Amino acid sequence: MNAETSSQSEHARLSALGSYHLPDTFEDSDFDELTELAALMCGTPIAGISMVDQDHQWFISIKGLPASKTDRMYAFCNHTILNSQDIFEVTDAREDERFRNNPLVAGEPKIAFYAGVPLVNEDGYALGALCVIDYKKNELSAQQQLVMKILAHHVISRLELKRKVLQLQDAEDIAKQQNVKLRESEDRLRTAIQSAEMGTWSVNLKTDELTISDQTRRLHGIGDRLPLTLNASLSMINPEHRRQVAQQIADAVQTGAQFVVEYELNPMDGSKTRWLRSTGIVSTDKEGKPERIAGTILDVTERKQDDQRKSDFIGMVSHELKTPLTSLNAYLQMLQAKAKKAEDAFTSGALDKSVKQVKKMRVMINGFLNLSRLESGKLHIDRQVFDMATLIEEMEEEYRDMLNTHRIIFAPTENALVYADSDKVGQVINNFISNAVKYSPLGTIIEVACISDNGWVQVSVKDEGVGVAQEDLDKLFDRYYRVEGKQMENIAGFGIGLYLSAEIIERHVGTIWAESKVGEGSTFYFKLPLSE
Repeated sequence: MNAETSSQSEHARLSALGSYHLPDTFEDSDFDELTELAALMCGTPIAGISMVDQDHQWFISIKGLPASKTDRMYAFCNHTILNSQDIFEVTDAREDERFRNNPLVAGEPKIAFYAGVPLVNEDGYALGALCVIDYKKNELSAQQQLVMKILAHHVISRLELKRKVLQLQDAEDIAKQQNVKLRESEDRLRTAIQSAEMGTWSVNLKTDELTISDQTRRLHGIGDRLPLTLNASLSMINPEHRRQVAQQIADAVQTGAQFVVEYELNPMDGSKTRWLRSTGIVSTDKEGKPERIAGTILDVTERKQDDQRKSDFIGMVSHELKTPLTSLNAYLQMLQAKAKKAEDAFTSGALDKSVKQVKKMRVMINGFLNLSRLESGKLHIDRQVFDMATLIEEMEEEYRDMLNTHRIIFAPTENALVYADSDKVGQVINNFISNAVKYSPLGTIIEVACISDNGWVQVSVKDEGVGVAQEDLDKLFDRYYRVEGKQMENIAGFGIGLYLSAEIIERHVGTIWAESKVGEGSTFYFKLPLSE
């Protein structure tokens, strides 16, 4: 295509865009539900529907970004409309030569991931794009790409319908045709969700009214005409998980963040218990106040059962290993005593190293046993009211005598009463400190702090170690997850400790997280509610 032909084509595209009378004709709310659904289905914090004119890109609907307009020369969606036949995806703009110097990547909002589907109208002109954006590296699955294309078609259907209504107020037959297309688009969207065997739900935060899909009704064992509220649905959740789910919803309403939670449910019709995975995201009214939560539900019972079988096997093997390991340790200690008595320095040194290795193996086996107990529901939480300051002081005395490879500093601690299992909480703190020792150079400082504020007590352990990359932070508390890299090759572990710590804190209705920079160190935190 020569320059003259390209110019004519762009002129025709801009003329087509002008025929929709955007943005003056439409309000954001006309398309917000599609934007929110795109963000929800793709798991991104940002989603938008943009139009691209001669000089700018502007959003007729945007979620997660305050900006409503950007220069076209910097707009990712400008690239999307040039490839009007397929989805345009940038997995990591920071590593892409086309975008790494883009001010939207190098500066705020620091875009890393972008995926956009061109919004091609019935005349073949790409008006703009339906896009999802993330601050971290990402990649859409084939199913997510399909959903994005269906949603993009849905956007165009709405735009076309509104244009026809504006142009032909009296042409009822045209409006009916567009309504049919709109229903077909909604059917395709519904089919995409059903093909994933997902249920959907939404709750009106002002009335507590819960609207659920047929699949969600089946998963909960609820009759077709039976009305339901959020509180009634929470009552079906296993009491062990109910408070956690309620807290996740409350936190989402307060912060606006998306939540993902798994829980065991006792269906209303008395059928077998199920494990469900629920996601949710909050939408706000025109004043910015939380108005509704919408989300999806997936039956994960089979996966949970598979995990339980694996956990049972690990627990059985670990238990069987403990007995011979105890005997081996006893024999080694007996040989140690004989070697020292005989003043055999070489044998004594070799046995010392053997005893240390046996100790490491015992720690790992105990970790697997704790994991097995946790996932089989046999990890007992013995809650009592105790002072977190006392627990911290006891640990300070213990590490003062035991740790000589690093400088460990315990900050002054205020009295903070919590209703929790002190042994399990101590296990979490020990894991934080143990990791700080493991991943930090000899002689560096480890800082332990405990503060209370606004009904919560917060414990943190800060080190000067190798640090963790941003893309690994969210996975640190996953089961068996270990950060890859040359610096990690000689460090033992199976990725159990932080997973167990996270489960312990969540069972206390607390929160756990980490902050880190590569080469500068990490800080691990957890928060527990103060005793009332």
